Amino acid sequence: MIYENLQNSRIEEKTQEPGKAPSQSFLWRILSWTHLLLFSLGLSLLLLVVVSVIGSQ
Repeated sequence: MIYENLQNSRIEEKTQEPGKAPSQSFLWRILSWTHLLLFSLGLSLLLLVVVSVIGSQ
């Protein structure tokens, strides 16, 4: 539901200010990429800890 609200607000912003849309889209892509990278790094670290704990027992 929150995702739908974000999409609606971005669509409204694009219709109001067409000049700012590409920069916002570029920024959104970078943020999505960094969040995905941080999530994957965190998941890898968690997996490493679990394997280390199981291996030490």
